[in-house]
Amino acid sequence: MQNGQKNRFIFTLLLLAALFAVPNLSAADACMPCESLLTVDFGADVTIMSAALKSEIEAFDPTFGPIVIPTPPYCDVRGVIAPAQGFNVKLPIGPVWNNRLYVVGNGVAAGSISELEMIPGLMQGFATAGTDTGHQGDMLDWSFGYNPPDNSNPDAAEKLIDYCEESIHETTVLSKTIIDTFYCTAPAYSYYVGCSTGGRQGLMEAQVYPEDFDGILVGALVHKLAEIQMRGLFEGLLALGPGAVDVVKLPLLAAAVMDKCDSIDGLVDGLIDNPTLCDFDARIGLPACVDDVDGMDCFTVAQRETIHALYDGPRNSAGELLTPGEAFGSEAIDPLTMGSGWIPWVVWPGGPYNSLSALVGIGAVQYIGLDPAPGPFYNFTTFNFDTDWPNVMDNLGAVCNADDPDLSAFHAAGGKLIHYDGWADPVTGPHQSYEYFKDVLATMGEAQVDDFYKLYMIPGMAHCGGGTGCYDTNALFAALMGWVEAGIEPNSYTGTRADGQRTRPMCPHPKVARYLGAGSIDDAASFTCVKPVAAKVKVNPCTIDLSEADNIVVKMTTTHGFSTRGWNVVAVVAQGALAEHVVKVPTGRKIIARFNAADLINISAGGRMAFTVTAILEKDGARIALEGSDMVRVK
Repeated sequence: MQNGQKNRFIFTLLLLAALFAVPNLSAADACMPCESLLTVDFGADVTIMSAALKSEIEAFDPTFGPIVIPTPPYCDVRGVIAPAQGFNVKLPIGPVWNNRLYVVGNGVAAGSISELEMIPGLMQGFATAGTDTGHQGDMLDWSFGYNPPDNSNPDAAEKLIDYCEESIHETTVLSKTIIDTFYCTAPAYSYYVGCSTGGRQGLMEAQVYPEDFDGILVGALVHKLAEIQMRGLFEGLLALGPGAVDVVKLPLLAAAVMDKCDSIDGLVDGLIDNPTLCDFDARIGLPACVDDVDGMDCFTVAQRETIHALYDGPRNSAGELLTPGEAFGSEAIDPLTMGSGWIPWVVWPGGPYNSLSALVGIGAVQYIGLDPAPGPFYNFTTFNFDTDWPNVMDNLGAVCNADDPDLSAFHAAGGKLIHYDGWADPVTGPHQSYEYFKDVLATMGEAQVDDFYKLYMIPGMAHCGGGTGCYDTNALFAALMGWVEAGIEPNSYTGTRADGQRTRPMCPHPKVARYLGAGSIDDAASFTCVKPVAAKVKVNPCTIDLSEADNIVVKMTTTHGFSTRGWNVVAVVAQGALAEHVVKVPTGRKIIARFNAADLINISAGGRMAFTVTAILEKDGARIALEGSDMVRVK
């Protein structure tokens, strides 16, 4: 979680009791004193270390240090599941409890209980639970899963299994038993919330233990843990090469990417709607240094090749892509939520350890990835993408990857899953997350998936929040509860940028937010969620002179047999401008629209760009976006 996001998050914690009042469906008083839980036998592998009444949470935040958050009264239960899995269950006292369980996930390598993440649930009246996943330590330290030659960590293999698969399940089962014991009734509903590593943990639950939760909210999936950590190592190798790029060049790189990709969704607004549709090539799209002499306003040949490799992803010697690279739009240092100084993926001269992705990836490979594990003295420059990559996949991937696309058991158990990710995520990247949803669709079919699984891909959002995107995970959790408990299918929700200065709809895939051609582009009310349908677009003239109020005529031709017959035209929009005149040709194959060049917003002269046109059509309450692009020159 980035610092700016933490500021907002921690401040919000103090207001949650008022903001998130949850109706008491069947409130219950405790049927035994809190301290009496110390005397209960929960099994030979469970040790209850403490059970005490509290009305605040003391936690450590890496940015703020020790913090204290006032809470409603609760019974704080702490203990260990053998061999070393620490857990914490917080039980609201009396009628505060809403008869529900709220389990939280972890970050990176875990090593501690995510108490800050438990606070929102506790404030809303949930019994909340968390685990350290079976080891204690720094969240960037993977050595918990490594047993040195002196056998000083004999439980390493079991700790890794606990971290990868068992800990959330075992904590959840135990938490339900503790709840039943304390309140003399089981929770009516159980929910899981997690992002990043927590996202992988949530998917593992849906895949392996489908009956643990009624609802699961996951974000920024690290479900392919092995591939993501090896990609981090790959970026570390690039940091050692001649193409290392200084951080001061990030604004130049980010501006070039935005200039190429921002207009693809029909609105130049500092957001890349879907980076997979952008064809930016750093080798030809960045300013070249004269005589290849490095400078602050240019990139050398080696730097352009390195940046291209970062976007492309690691390949083996046969040229086969092993896993996707970074997303276009993820390269900028987030000006709204600056963070603690970690640069997500940029390769600094002098080494890889300024990059969070590289640091985490190298550590994972050396301690838990390779078999046998090389340990603390590993020279990661020896990594071989032909032989070591499959080694890590067979070892770490087989244990920790949560990439099974068959969620039919979770669906059959009545579970609901909401999954969100940021298109500008610079840490884990959005590509694998997006591909997982498509794999589930291909495996189970659209009808089944739509009944229990919703994906929200948020333009501009960074890792688990922040960035320049507009998001609201509280709204998504509320939607999950409504889906589970009242059968209300999730739809679009309003998200807010981290600085509070912009709102946008968050749309369930495959819908996207499209501007209606009127109103502020910083107001969600100026947008609608629509499913895009591809069209061929021809713009005349092919050169647009912004200094003149010339008419621009656009011809849109439908593809794949789609007909506009029966559809009403709500609006035709191009680059933020509403068409002055629209004709829907009776054949149902064409729409012709006329625009005034002077109405186009946020477009600058000086080169070629993708001129995107969106025709928003409506029929029987449903909306689609007939959409396509043509390359034009702007002067």
